[in-house]
Amino acid sequence: MSTPDLELRIDASPRYRRGYPMLIAVTVGNPLPKRTYMALPEIDRFVVPPPVEFTIVAAGATDGDVLPCKGPGAHEGEPEGFRLGPGESWTGLVDLSELGPTPKAGGFVLHARYVARPVSAEAEPVSFEIDVPGDDEAAAVARLRASNLEDAPSWNTFLTNNFREVEPVELDGIPPEGRAALAFTLALHRAIYGAAGVDTLDLGCFRGLGDGAVALECEVLEHELAAARGDPSAATLRARVVGTWPGLAWRLAENDAREGLLTRLRQVHGAERTFPALPDPLPYGGP
Repeated sequence: MSTPDLELRIDASPRYRRGYPMLIAVTVGNPLPKRTYMALPEIDRFVVPPPVEFTIVAAGATDGDVLPCKGPGAHEGEPEGFRLGPGESWTGLVDLSELGPTPKAGGFVLHARYVARPVSAEAEPVSFEIDVPGDDEAAAVARLRASNLEDAPSWNTFLTNNFREVEPVELDGIPPEGRAALAFTLALHRAIYGAAGVDTLDLGCFRGLGDGAVALECEVLEHELAAARGDPSAATLRARVVGTWPGLAWRLAENDAREGLLTRLRQVHGAERTFPALPDPLPYGGP
């Protein structure tokens, strides 16, 4: 059997809640010992749609819903993307809730196909469950999701165009299990817009806030916080993350260079932006 040009792996949480974020980890691997890819399409949760075609199929069914995907297209000038040498891998995140309506309650199988040029790759399907909240909870979550400057029902926009403090009253109607599903998103919002910088935030502010893709993202963000202040725990975090997810080495390198995701979000959208002017005082009451 011939070796595929690329390998693809997707990792999902075992259970999601309709209307809430649905983070998926996508890993592209290069199994070829003598080939280097110079410009593969990047997978970035804040760039929608991704270069990955997802299909959600109800358990036991043969056909499902195909979600929007960015095709390879034709590009002028130098190709852009990430480099992938022999034996290397690259991991990015996708929020499925940005790609279409979440299915109703039940069990589902997720298929994925990475679309590059001139190669592609398909992942082994993964299974997960979806819970559907009651009407009051669904309405409260929908209001929070759209409470950004664009009034868009988007968790990405909630994080990138929402310079304010989320008030406790906005969580009324959301039960403990719903608040647990939102914990990572709310912590990231606080970290983007609050006065505490990457080098002063509590190192544990992202710990234990989810499973699956959320758990790995929390570890990468904790490494960014530790690297920003030169904390010795950064080395331990690096070893743990790379040992489990070698495709995240690129994120850790950005953290070491003080160019990590949280740093960029604060500088472009949040409390460290230069334009437009920052509100005074900043949200969340300072450090």
